[in-house]
Amino acid sequence: MLCLEELESVDHLFVQCKMAQECWSFVLQKLNVMFPLPNTLWDLFNGWPSSNNHSFYACLWKCIPASVIWALWWERNKHIFRQLQSNLGSLLKDLESSIVEVVMAYVKKTNEHLIVTGWDILMSNRWFNLISPSYNFIISGPSVKTNRLKVHWIPPKKGFLKLNFDGCSRGNPGASGIGVCIRDHEGRVTDLLAKKIPSGTKNCAEAMALLFGVEMALKKKYTQIQIEGDSTLVINACLQRHVGNWKFGYILHKAWNLIDRFNSVIFSHTLREGNQVADILSNLGCDLQIQHMVVSKFDVILFPNLFKSIKKDKIGIA
Repeated sequence: MLCLEELESVDHLFVQCKMAQECWSFVLQKLNVMFPLPNTLWDLFNGWPSSNNHSFYACLWKCIPASVIWALWWERNKHIFRQLQSNLGSLLKDLESSIVEVVMAYVKKTNEHLIVTGWDILMSNRWFNLISPSYNFIISGPSVKTNRLKVHWIPPKKGFLKLNFDGCSRGNPGASGIGVCIRDHEGRVTDLLAKKIPSGTKNCAEAMALLFGVEMALKKKYTQIQIEGDSTLVINACLQRHVGNWKFGYILHKAWNLIDRFNSVIFSHTLREGNQVADILSNLGCDLQIQHMVVSKFDVILFPNLFKSIKKDKIGIA
């Protein structure tokens, strides 16, 4: 009925006709996947990937089949009973709006159980009207069971800058340094910092790295930031806004007061392999004879390991 090419049937209306094919291709492209569509609605439903995890946008997978079916059914009845027919562009726009509405309602209802994954960041770039994750959510990093050889830096969503931080303490406690790297969604470096700090523990160095990184971002008037480190202790403390150790906590409380000045903040955890640039900078800071050094993005070529790591991150090589 929609394409006016064949007699109407369930399979033709919802899967086989050109309008249906365009709708399914549109949502699959938005999901960043491609697979051949089956010829029947039954086979499509049976083969549709399911997501039972608690990632931020997991319900995208769950609501899309019903949303596509409803959009096609609504368009079919509008054509029959009201003699109206939308063009393909309008149909796809309305379809995306209805999917986004369902997802946003689900997120607002269940946000206390959700985490944000790298896939969710990709989805927030592809579905532009989706609600953005706030700093109340953590982006789940690789688990300890992950093959470390496959771990690499993941760029932030468009409009955000990613602040990677790391602290180094040789001896724990011992000689210490911090490193901070800020990059945009295309992997371009905006700021680098290597700094020698007083001897102390690894945890204090990590907290100091976060504090100096946040201070640097605020001075540059950045408003939307993703903060990432390889210290689960620091990341979890930031999410819970609670820490037991008074010295460690004093540094973090100073950082939290500054973090609240950003418009949007996302916290994420990664392994050291996904935090290599900040790790190199923290070791560089530990070796400094002077206390403080801001590394220009034009000077990174003077530090071969740093230059190589930034280049690998930008092209997504683990």
